[in-house]
Amino acid sequence: MDITKSIETLSNYKEFAHFIKQVHFMREEAIANMFEAEPHTVQQISGQILGCDSVLKMVDSETLFTRHEI
Repeated sequence: MDITKSIETLSNYKEFAHFIKQVHFMREEAIANMFEAEPHTVQQISGQILGCDSVLKMVDSETLFTRHEI
């Protein structure tokens, strides 16, 4: 099974949507941390944000949240 089919299958489960919502919260937390970050940690936090963004885009999080009313 390829990743697209796996995501389509997982998207049918509300529990998966809740997991992805947690990734969304982690992204928001990392963004908030950027405002008070030391210069040497900005790159690490940026990487966390990019990682979360990649997952959220891969699973089409907005559609997933709408589908499961989250």
